[in-house]
Amino acid sequence: MPKLRVPPPKHQRLRVLIHGTIAALGKSTEDVARIWDCSNPTVLKRLREPGTITIDQLLTLGRGLGIPLEEIRNAISER
Repeated sequence: MPKLRVPPPKHQRLRVLIHGTIAALGKSTEDVARIWDCSNPTVLKRLREPGTITIDQLLTLGRGLGIPLEEIRNAISER
């Protein structure tokens, strides 16, 4: 029987980049909330649904976590 190819979830590369960086740096959602200047529930929602993160929020997070702009750009590209 042929195997079904399931496409990766949308925004998977962005999700991996953000979660991986947060984990590698040992940051918490409270740390991210301080970077974004928002509440912890808002951070959890944005991290659960990376498609809701605006470009400005993404750039702010990148600066706060030290993610190079090129990595962010590669993560959000539609390749």
